[in-house]
Amino acid sequence: DGQQRTLSICQYLNGDFSRDDRDSLVITAHPLSSYIIFEDQFWDFAESEITVRGRNVQIDDFAISCADQSIHMDGGFSTVSQDTLSVSLNNFDLGIVDNFFVKHSGIRGRASGKAFIKSPTSEGFAMLMNLGCDSLSVNGTDAGSVRLASMWDDESDKFNIFLSNPLNGREALYAHADYYPATKAAEASVSFDNFNLA
Repeated sequence: DGQQRTLSICQYLNGDFSRDDRDSLVITAHPLSSYIIFEDQFWDFAESEITVRGRNVQIDDFAISCADQSIHMDGGFSTVSQDTLSVSLNNFDLGIVDNFFVKHSGIRGRASGKAFIKSPTSEGFAMLMNLGCDSLSVNGTDAGSVRLASMWDDESDKFNIFLSNPLNGREALYAHADYYPATKAAEASVSFDNFNLA
């Protein structure tokens, strides 16, 4: 859109390299109190620890915040051993994400919720989530709120995924999908109630 955007980064961290008892390289980083300034928003990094050991990544209490907005990550991610990484959003301004697209869609709203990335499963990776976005608008048009959730069904070995878009007392969009990782099959249904596709 021709507009220039300002980004300032001040990042401090300590790190070290070592070998474990299996002679695998271990990289440990300790991000210290740092900050990012983007479009006059001051994002503060809290102290945390990130460890990379072979194909395992461990994140201990990584957090970044700006006023009432925050992103928090804690746990692990791996391709060879079971682990879980949790990601939490609180009042995250979606307008920030829109700034990184070449063609802006004018998305505005705040997102909150939590997601859990479980690794690995017998069929790859799994994500359980419960995310919501309130006061959503696109190019100045009210889009209501959006709710996205997924959960694992042990009895049927499938993921249940739900997406809803409440707007002015109606469900403008409601979608439900079942995904079966073992066969990679999916079943989905979508309903609309005066949903604006423009």
